[in-house]
Amino acid sequence: MLSEQIYNEAEYALIGELLVKPSIYIDLACQLMPEDFAIAECREIYDACIMLTAKDKPIDALTVLREIGGDEQHYKIFMVDCRNAVASTANYREHIRLVLENSKRRKAVSMCRELLENLMYDNDMDVCRETASALLGTFDGLKRDTSITAADGFSEILSGLSQKKEYIGTGIRELDYFIKTRPGDFLGIGGRPSSGKTAFGLQMMLNMAKKHKCLFFSLETGKENIFERMMSNYSCADYKSIIAGGMTDEDIEKVKSTGDDFRSLNFSVIEAGGYTVEQVESLALQKRAEIVFIDYLQLLRTNNGKSLYEQTTNISKELHTMAQKHKI
Repeated sequence: MLSEQIYNEAEYALIGELLVKPSIYIDLACQLMPEDFAIAECREIYDACIMLTAKDKPIDALTVLREIGGDEQHYKIFMVDCRNAVASTANYREHIRLVLENSKRRKAVSMCRELLENLMYDNDMDVCRETASALLGTFDGLKRDTSITAADGFSEILSGLSQKKEYIGTGIRELDYFIKTRPGDFLGIGGRPSSGKTAFGLQMMLNMAKKHKCLFFSLETGKENIFERMMSNYSCADYKSIIAGGMTDEDIEKVKSTGDDFRSLNFSVIEAGGYTVEQVESLALQKRAEIVFIDYLQLLRTNNGKSLYEQTTNISKELHTMAQKHKI
């Protein structure tokens, strides 16, 4: 484990490198926020650089001092010390990594304390679950270098052209011809009420679950109804007869004949009324889901947004981020 001194030195060095070579700002901006700096002066200087860039002004010691205001003499001495600590800007990417690593460590410590307090003093396990999910999220983030050059990108695609690509099939040939679904995609099924969206999603899952681990989060319909619909679909038995009961022995045998195949499907149904995106994400990771269905996303609980439109938009963004981040 690295010492606090090394992390602090990385912050000093990174601010010094930014002042010596402002062109590295774009790399910093892609990975760091002001709160990622533990040292207050570094945080203030970096925040000033962000504001200067937003105003289309150059980054240098003078413009930074004017943007910060306040105790100019203190920040002037601090920036001189940072610049004097820089022998070369060649290692700035490693310093970004160290600052980001220390930021995640501090956030994880804070979330651990919050989780412990929730477990000790709060009986609401949903709060504890959300805090635990947020704790796991502190270890996520950008990789050391997520960029790829034109040459590398061309070579990567070229090397795979001769290989047959595998996509996640829906079981509907015409749809699979036009839509090539990959891990990390976020797809929405839209339609008017009672137009068959849930049935369509269940039919897709029955096919996908032959090869992939699927979770179906039902926020509107009970699991009994979900399984009745799937068993009707899978066995081609009359749905109305299944929900009414009193089926003949012959029809029951028709359903039973598909039992072995149905039981081998790799999916689970979760009654998820009142769930948040964080709870969906936490359970998906725990169960190592490859594909997640949500029926339907407008019913996910959120405090983010005033109108239904804003809430649905924010939920969609969060689910999209979850899909890309975990390749679900």
